[in-house]
Amino acid sequence: MNNEERKQKRKEYLQRPEVKAKYKITIQKWKKDNPEKVKKSLRKWYQTHKERVRKVSQEQRKILENLIGNSCVVCGSTRYIQFHEIHNKKHPITFSYYFKHIKDFVPLCQRCHTTKTRLNQLTEPQRTASVNL
Repeated sequence: MNNEERKQKRKEYLQRPEVKAKYKITIQKWKKDNPEKVKKSLRKWYQTHKERVRKVSQEQRKILENLIGNSCVVCGSTRYIQFHEIHNKKHPITFSYYFKHIKDFVPLCQRCHTTKTRLNQLTEPQRTASVNL
């Protein structure tokens, strides 16, 4: 059996549902037990794929700017645009979250976003409702 056949056979074996579930649990346990190795592995992966990661991030950002907007809704600036979640909820900073909840975001420049966030913290520290724009 040559190397390619061995790889194919292993791939087929790992696709079986009972093996897949057991393998997933084993991997999760290993990651929990070896956080430093996981961190090192992720750093190494990022270093080898840095350019591709940046390119994909820039492309996703452009798509978001086209969908949400690329100028501040308060002052009209087009510099340092950030996406503000209108319900003031804590949320993950991932493109998939932005795409799933696209109607919950408005574009704000860095200055307006910081001002809005601080104002909300001062006026409504206990509630999640935001000050209307």
